[in-house]
Amino acid sequence: MSEITQDSNGFSKSFAVTHADHEFFFHLISFANKQILNISIDGILDTTFKIPVSTKASINYESMMDLIEREDVDDDGQEFTSAGQLPPEPQMIIGNYSNMKISIVASQVGKLMSIHSPREVILSIASKWFGKGDQVCEDDFDKLSFILENVKKLL
Repeated sequence: MSEITQDSNGFSKSFAVTHADHEFFFHLISFANKQILNISIDGILDTTFKIPVSTKASINYESMMDLIEREDVDDDGQEFTSAGQLPPEPQMIIGNYSNMKISIVASQVGKLMSIHSPREVILSIASKWFGKGDQVCEDDFDKLSFILENVKKLL
């Protein structure tokens, strides 16, 4: 792994790493209200997501966990769960909408980033390394773990 480089103002961090014969370049740009994360694989960025952050997550990550587990009673005395109030899902801006794998990767990256800094994220990533979205491969989880591990290094 190469060393993480940071600009003099601290707005931008990046590093390159080789894994499984592929060159990865992780680049994070942080603004007051937004973060832009580019993960190029062999120089390719072909999918972009807008990952909003929920208001509750920006107040306190633990409150988001409470939303998932808590049961409430509505005005009619009926119990309901707050599962409908889960954090917003990533919105694909550019890419193959039928590839569910890359959507899952974006969702996990968004959750990881919201823990460390709850701001909207624009994620650009190469989807081809993850394969077709309708096929399951043995190394899918390892690929996701590799991406999350390296994103965590930038945070």
